[in-house]
Amino acid sequence: DGRFWTIDKNRNIYLRGGAKGNPAFGEEIYFGFDLYVCGKKYYVKLDRGAGSVKYAERPYFVVWDSIIDITPDNLSSLEKQSVIGILKEALSAWGEDGRENEFAPVFVVQFNF
Repeated sequence: DGRFWTIDKNRNIYLRGGAKGNPAFGEEIYFGFDLYVCGKKYYVKLDRGAGSVKYAERPYFVVWDSIIDITPDNLSSLEKQSVIGILKEALSAWGEDGRENEFAPVFVVQFNF
């Protein structure tokens, strides 16, 4: 629901977000994140891959399958690669839900992009 932040104060990087969409209303499920890097905001829409399904799994696997969209969309190739690298770092810390990973304290994050 986006209430929980992953923060790197030393580098001025902040990540907030989570699952979006409601299938009961025919909406697609995706993960949306606000990524703030040194005061600049990026919105990243991701597709989740096939990871763990039960919190009891140790380790719990979080798989990010693909980037659906990054805005702003006029990023240079170098800026886009930098944002993706920072996003991967932040998602690796965010884990399953960003809440100190209370439901999945032992986790591994993988990326297919």
